[in-house]
Amino acid sequence: MAHGFVRATADTDITANPEMRNLERLAAVLAGLDAVLPGADPLAGDPASARSLSYGGNPRFETKLGRLHIVQSPAGAPDYDGLAASAIEVDLDDLKIRVCAYPDLVAMKEATRRDQDLVDLVALREARDETS
Repeated sequence: MAHGFVRATADTDITANPEMRNLERLAAVLAGLDAVLPGADPLAGDPASARSLSYGGNPRFETKLGRLHIVQSPAGAPDYDGLAASAIEVDLDDLKIRVCAYPDLVAMKEATRRDQDLVDLVALREARDETS
């Protein structure tokens, strides 16, 4: 939405600062959201712990507020510091959130090559009048 194209999705994607202190805060948020990882091996430990999150990957949690996809290494994107440096700030119901910059969003969608992402790219470019 921040880049001019609105499409409802089934989850919220975030990229988190990979420093352990931040992952500990993220784990606390996940606990507060009663996050579970469908299909996770119960013998492998808590998939929402800071330690588990520190291994990387892209877990998709079910929470009491909906699905939360933690994308730690987005295809086509710079590392977390690069994403953070170019992110834009948007106001969402009096809550300021950071959103990836348009060039990073385009690069990620181009890198995945999923059908829906290719459709989204057309709509994003049309919203910015980049079709000519």
